[in-house]
Amino acid sequence: SDLTSLVASISYVGSINRRLQLTGLDNNSPVPGEAGANRPFPWSGTALEATARGTSNYNAMQVRVDKRMASGLAFGTGYTWSKSMDNGGSGFYGVENGPQSYSTMQNYNDLKADYGISGNSITNIVYGWGLYELPFGKDKPYLNQGFASYIVGGWQANINLSAHSGPPLGFPDAGRDPANIGNTGTYNYDRANLIGNPKVSHPTKKMAFNTAAFAHPVNQYGNSGRGIVHGMPYDNFDFSLMKQLPITERAALQFRAEFFNLFNIQNYGLPNTTFGGSGFGVITNLTAGATPRQIQFSLRASF
Repeated sequence: SDLTSLVASISYVGSINRRLQLTGLDNNSPVPGEAGANRPFPWSGTALEATARGTSNYNAMQVRVDKRMASGLAFGTGYTWSKSMDNGGSGFYGVENGPQSYSTMQNYNDLKADYGISGNSITNIVYGWGLYELPFGKDKPYLNQGFASYIVGGWQANINLSAHSGPPLGFPDAGRDPANIGNTGTYNYDRANLIGNPKVSHPTKKMAFNTAAFAHPVNQYGNSGRGIVHGMPYDNFDFSLMKQLPITERAALQFRAEFFNLFNIQNYGLPNTTFGGSGFGVITNLTAGATPRQIQFSLRASF
């Protein structure tokens, strides 16, 4: 029966990582407001330092359902619900932390204060694919003889979908040294202060979050956490139709009609999250790799 072709699984996946590279600004005043006083190495200025003090953990539930080909139908689908946390070790400072950028690591002397959602943590991920051979034509239940078999037979429909929730955002402050710790380097470090609810009920490309919920910190590290708002989700659905046209026992034509991003979903990129910078809260482009609907027809000969 078709039920014997179904395979389902549910699993837990987790990991704990230690001694990750942790990069941040060091050799500043240990207490905000000291303007560079009491540096550990007073003969030098701010240093971009990397140590192996980074930690992270990952926890996920994975659900998967697959159907092997039977009665002309096969499909596979999966869902992942996950969360990754770290103390700033999710990537090189200001480069590999996604939209959190340099705000991942504020205080190199207090790693626990920067523990939060990893820049690459995606909460929900869904994928799926399927193919269906229409039940018409030779060796099929219906219209399997004569000229009608040649016309309506050999058709196959295919779908492919992918979707995931948006990445966690961090909110760097545009000031070079808001906490007044004597930053002499070229990197920023501070996060903005949070004074309200940063979420909006219906995010748009002109207002991805509540821009009025932030303020500049003064002589302090910013109190906005990592990943307090997520970016726009990603959704894509592709569809195609194929038909085999046998000519001889060895020769055949294959017609393909392919529809990429069938529903023409606009997958927006990341907003500008630097408080005090231009275009704060505004999305100016599509996410990497996103394209409008594309339709493609092709004819392939095999012999």
